[in-house]
Amino acid sequence: MITEALLFAIDDVFAKLTQKGDPCFWPQKGTSIFASELVPLISVESFLKRICKSFEMTEGVLISSLIYIDRYLRATKVYISLNEIHRLIGIACVVSIKHHEDHTHTNRFYAKNIGLPLKELNMMEGYFLDQIGFCTYTSDKEYENYSTAINCYSHCLLYTSPSPRDQRGSRMPSSA
Repeated sequence: MITEALLFAIDDVFAKLTQKGDPCFWPQKGTSIFASELVPLISVESFLKRICKSFEMTEGVLISSLIYIDRYLRATKVYISLNEIHRLIGIACVVSIKHHEDHTHTNRFYAKNIGLPLKELNMMEGYFLDQIGFCTYTSDKEYENYSTAINCYSHCLLYTSPSPRDQRGSRMPSSA
C-alpha cells in the first residue's frame, strides 16, 4: 500500500531535484521531450496521488519508477525543471507498470490520466526507454536499497522541520 508519508517523501525529493543546480543549466522550455509549455498547476504530490489511484499502482511499481527516473537522470546528465517533472514521473510509472504488472491498461488510458495526447505519450515512452537502455530489470538488492532509502527518508521527515519549499508549515499527514 502506498502511504501518504511515502508520497510526501517522494514529492519532497522531486522538489529538491527540480531546485538543484543553477536554473540557467536547466533545459529551456520546449527543448526537452518532457517539457510542457507551462508548469502544471497540480502539485507533484497531488499528481502522484491521482495517478497512483487511477493506475492502481503498488508501492513496488512506484519504487521501480523512481529507479527508472534515477537511471534516466544518470544517463542524460540533465537537471529536471518544474515544467518537465510531471511528465517524466508519468512516463516512468507507465514503464514500471508495464514491466511489473500482469494487467495493464492501454496507452490511451495512461495518456488521458497523465494529461497527454496519446502520440506524445508514445513518443516519450520510447525516448525514455531508449535513454535507460531499455533496462527495466531491477535486482532485489537495488530495489531494497531504494525502498529502504525512501521509506527512511519519509520517517525522517516526520521529525524534522518543514522543507524549504513549504514555508507555511508541514503538510506531512498526521496519521503517518
